[in-house]
Amino acid sequence: MREAIRTWCRGTRYWAFLIEGASRVDLAGQEAGHVRPEDAKRAQQLQARRAPQARSKPSKPSSPS
Repeated sequence: MREAIRTWCRGTRYWAFLIEGASRVDLAGQEAGHVRPEDAKRAQQLQARRAPQARSKPSKPSSPS
């Protein structure tokens, strides 16, 4: 379970949803506070840093059907 959470929290979709004031949701689906300004800022920094890497990464060849 820890590995799954770690993987999710490192992903760009997770960072995209870290918007200041947005509700946080726990594993049971219950509201667990709100995104703090410093968390939202950090997410934006991580996204900005990863964006150039994603553009320069060659696309994976599709597997034959």
